[in-house]
Amino acid sequence: ADRILTMDLHAGQIQGFFDIPVDDLTSRVVFAKDIKRTIDIEQGMVFVSPDAGGVVRARKFADMFGGEIAIVDKMRPEAGKSEVMNLIGEVKGKHAILVDDIVDSGGTLCNAAQAIIDCGAKSVRAYITHGVLSDNACVKVEKSVLSELVVTDSLPDRCPKNCNKTRYVSVAINFNMVDSVSRNIQYYDPYKMEARLVQEKIEEYHLEKIRQQEKVNNKIILDKQLLEAYFEKLDRLAT
Repeated sequence: ADRILTMDLHAGQIQGFFDIPVDDLTSRVVFAKDIKRTIDIEQGMVFVSPDAGGVVRARKFADMFGGEIAIVDKMRPEAGKSEVMNLIGEVKGKHAILVDDIVDSGGTLCNAAQAIIDCGAKSVRAYITHGVLSDNACVKVEKSVLSELVVTDSLPDRCPKNCNKTRYVSVAINFNMVDSVSRNIQYYDPYKMEARLVQEKIEEYHLEKIRQQEKVNNKIILDKQLLEAYFEKLDRLAT
């Protein structure tokens, strides 16, 4: 192998264990498109990190949507179990979105979701890259207050057919685009190019698509307001 493609490594330092280029891609753009398609962002959103270590991830999501962030303060009495101690940030009256890189047993996730609802959030969803979903994790999600759990297809679907709250989105396009760009040596030299530059180009492309759609939506609203004002003026002249 002369190159490694990964996605949302749990720790970026892992790249240092390899002596060949490592592309650590992100699922953030794919998730952002899904969020925009399924959630009414105008009602207010807050991106929640399930621990202090994920604040940077939550902030990047918040910056994309102009939203707020919150942090779940928790402790682990033992391995695989957690206890929510506090919620830092304001979630009341907002749609809360938990973002993380991996979900295993689902206990921590469901506890965090309950704490968010208890603090007055309208709803709580989770967008998590790698769905390990061991043991009865899907059952926990089904019984929890989560509206849904969205994971990528970086791992096979492990949920029973009767699990309705867990949904998969594909990140294949990310890997295909990076592979195509890396192989197109007419424009890019894969041995000299920083891996993040490729990912940034993908993000810029998708963000520009989002911005263009927002401009179209704003123009439709403006045109509607102008028409309403015009007809009001005609009514006044007629009377």
